[in-house]
Order: sequence, then C-alpha cells, then structure tokens
Amino acid sequence: MIRLFAENRALTVFLLPIFTVGYVLLNAFFPYFELSNEIDFGLFGTYTVANPLVKQIGGGAIVFLNAVAINLVFNNQNFHEKTIYLPAFIYIVWMSFFEEMYNPGGFLLAHTFYIFILFQLFRLNQNEDGRRLVFNAAFFAGVATCLHPTMVILLPFLFIMVWILRPFVFRESLLLITGFITPLLYAGVLMLYQHEAFQWNWKLNFVAIENQPFNLFVMASLILLFILFSAFGIRAKLQKSSIRLRKLTRILWVLLFLAGCIGVTDFLLAQQEESFSLLFVILPFFSVFSFVKKPLSVLANGLFIIIIICSLLKFFL
Repeated sequence: MIRLFAENRALTVFLLPIFTVGYVLLNAFFPYFELSNEIDFGLFGTYTVANPLVKQIGGGAIVFLNAVAINLVFNNQNFHEKTIYLPAFIYIVWMSFFEEMYNPGGFLLAHTFYIFILFQLFRLNQNEDGRRLVFNAAFFAGVATCLHPTMVILLPFLFIMVWILRPFVFRESLLLITGFITPLLYAGVLMLYQHEAFQWNWKLNFVAIENQPFNLFVMASLILLFILFSAFGIRAKLQKSSIRLRKLTRILWVLLFLAGCIGVTDFLLAQQEESFSLLFVILPFFSVFSFVKKPLSVLANGLFIIIIICSLLKFFL
C-alpha cells in the first residue's frame, strides 16, 4: 500500500478521500473522540453548531484539503524526482490519531495557514522582488496566531526564514511586521464589537509521568521513531541535492522546530496533546525519503504499517 502512494498512479488520488472518509465514519460508528457543539476559533471567538456530526464532516474535509496542499507544495518544489502522493497519505494517517480531525477548531485551520506560509516562502527567489510574498507569509502567520495564540512565536522566526532565501531588505522587514499585525488588529476589533475578551487560562503545570495514560506513551514513542527515520531519510537526500533544495530544507527544519515548541508549550500550559499534530504538516516532507533506500526503507515501512494498524485499532479498543 505504501508503495502505491509512492508512485504516480491515478488510482492513488481517489484513495486519499476514501481513507479520510473511512476514519471519519469509524469515529462516527465507534466513537473514540467525543464530539462537541462548540468550535473555538481563538481570538475570533467561540461558536456553537447545531449538529456535531456536521462539525466532524468539516474536520475530515479540512484534513483532506490540508493533505492535498502539502502534496502540492512537495511536488511543485521538486522534492522528489517524480510526482507522488505519499506526503498527503502520511498526513492523513497521522491526523487520525488527533481529536482535531473529528472535533475541529481553530487549531486545525491554523494547520491550513501554516501550509500557506510554506506556499509563500517557497516562492521567494534571490533576485526577484519578494515584498508581496513576504507580506502574505506574515499575514497567514498572523491569522494562524489569531486562531491559536501560542503561534505568536512564529514572528521572530519569520525573519530568519526569509533571510535564508533572500538578503536583508528593510522594506520587506517592515511589510513582514505589518502583515503579521494586520489580522491581529481585525481580531481585536471583532472582540470589541462582540464585547468579548480572550481568556488566557493557561498555567505552567508539569504533570507527573505516572498520571499520563499509557496510549500517550505509545503515541510519543511512535512519533519519536518517525521523526528519527525522517531525519535519516532527508539527510541521505541532501547528500545529492541542489543548493535551493537545501535552503528549503532549512526552512522546513525551522518550522518543524517551531511546531515542536508550540506542542510542548501547549502541553505544559494547557495539557493539550493536540498541538503536536502540527509536526505532521512538516514531517511528510522529510519522511518520504526514509521509504526510498534500503536498509532504512525496510524499517520505515515496518514502522508505518504499525502506525496504520494502530490508527485503525484504536476505534475498537
């Protein structure tokens, strides 16, 4: 099955929505994640839907669209020699472990804008005017911050990612700050109009290890192994790659680091594991190459088959 997604076959395109719908239906008939009527959009407020089933369908649709967007970035930037659909499949399988896929909120939409940041940054070139792209990337980062305030840590790192691809340009730096602040201003006006105030109820809480459920340790172990295999895979790829691909990979490392920081921060402050799902916006770009050459491909295939089995079994346990 993994080989099927690693090849350019038309059938694969139709398998992606089938897998997404399958996960949504499994949670509908064998509930693993509880559904709620409320949708939290961060600084944009909290809203109620009449039917939580509609919300679950929407979550599956957003996950599928995010997967397609990740795949488009991967193929358009020629990370691989041929068009493949494995990055999208990896994202969908991993997202099936997280409640956001079935009980979506602002953070799942923040995934979308995280991908939009990639779209803009990866279009930057050394010798072309980048003002519009820089503003757009910062604007999307600002929207993501409105949806999930912890993502405010993106701002200083946006400068680093732009400077990886382009020299320092003062106007671009001003536009970056302006783009990031703009959606925050709109969110502030909306809160004033609705007479609401964003409540930051987080507090630092180092939860005792013995209080954590066993499945969390299993999940953490699988994620760490997957990150390790992904790192080995991209390292092998970069040994024979262009200068631009190496620059794009540096940006991906920065975004992966930020995703990890956001996950750890949310876990310590709000005891939320969902934020670690942001890692899987970036990891598919790396992990694809762990399936390419032996002996790493044998281990990576075995690990991912275990992950797929776990993603299905959890509904019946």
